[in-house]
Amino acid sequence: MAAGSVSLAGGAGETSARFGASGRRTLGVTRDDDDGRLGLRANVMHRIGTAIDVGIHGGYTRTSAGLPTRGNRGGLVASALFGLAADDSTRGYRFPDQTTEMRQRATHWLAGASAAWRPWTWLAATAVYGRDELDQREDQLAR
Repeated sequence: MAAGSVSLAGGAGETSARFGASGRRTLGVTRDDDDGRLGLRANVMHRIGTAIDVGIHGGYTRTSAGLPTRGNRGGLVASALFGLAADDSTRGYRFPDQTTEMRQRATHWLAGASAAWRPWTWLAATAVYGRDELDQREDQLAR
């Protein structure tokens, strides 16, 4: 498994920003058994005077996972018991006609804006708007 992350934060005057990125990649035992993830985040805040804060926020996440073939004929145990030995990239026993691979993918976007007004120490008004979108699919790849 390989993983890493990096973040950066700072500001100038009344503006502050924070950015972050992370990633992970895991390889499984067979070529159709792996997963990966990439995540990005950003926040920017700005203070106007002493009573108003505004900000924008965003994020993106992408995941991808390769899944071993499911079912009675294509499982790992069935292939080991009834398949043919093949010295190829799979390094194991597979049915000769097994030519499919499943891959799950998901993409997640989010974005938003916020504003806060504090006219007195005991009163605050906050407005928040956001959008969150998720796209997920499963593909069966022929090889």
